[in-house]
Amino acid sequence: MNATCSICGQVASHSQVAQLGNLRVFRCGTCDGESVVGSRNYLDHHFDYHAFGAGQLARDDLPEYTRRARFILENVLSDAGVHASKAHGSAAFLDYGCGGGHFAIAARELGFLAYGMEVDETSIASGQANGIEMIRGSLPSIAGIGGASDRVASS
Repeated sequence: MNATCSICGQVASHSQVAQLGNLRVFRCGTCDGESVVGSRNYLDHHFDYHAFGAGQLARDDLPEYTRRARFILENVLSDAGVHASKAHGSAAFLDYGCGGGHFAIAARELGFLAYGMEVDETSIASGQANGIEMIRGSLPSIAGIGGASDRVASS
């Protein structure tokens, strides 16, 4: 399917990579970015992506975002019966779509072997500068980072 990418703005081939209820996730053939498409139109998605600037927000206040990510992870993992204190570097955590890596940093602080996957080069550089093993990639290339992961988060 050809469509205008809400990330790079180019008209390109888009392939569906996931279906989440009435939402569909498509990958752009130009930038490899992934966009969620539901009932909203292209202009709304494009505006949301560019106006929100989540990666920049997290990079500007990484300690606070990491603190919040750690709180979220501790609670979500506990609710799932996973006790991070038992990870001790033996369980792998992949943050898919990680931005600057605040969830990966939080997972590392909790004892996980933490990895990040992202398509944005600025975010990749930020994550690497903070000691996170990062890879430029998306869903099919998950096996290319740290082998298998015990936990995957999409932030």
